[in-house]
Amino acid sequence: MRFAAIADVHGNHLALEAVLADIRAHDVTDIVNLGDMLSGPLDARRTIEILMQLDAVHVLGNHDRYLLDRPPEKMGSWDRPAHAALNAAQLDWLRAQP
Repeated sequence: MRFAAIADVHGNHLALEAVLADIRAHDVTDIVNLGDMLSGPLDARRTIEILMQLDAVHVLGNHDRYLLDRPPEKMGSWDRPAHAALNAAQLDWLRAQP
């Protein structure tokens, strides 16, 4: 068994796609995503679309919890754009992660 750990994607779907391509090239059987998936100024919506299709264990990071636990007006500038980009189904998926 070979596994890969990813973390701190922060909405960077281009970097995520590159890392996933490398993971596939190395016969990795399991992926663990350690969180901080979406917050940041990049593309939270495209990033979560990729993550939702990924067969991986996802664990919430502190910024993921901020997206779920804080009202938008109390979010920092790093979290607010990501929250605004996500729809209800995507937030529900995020909420379902440990």
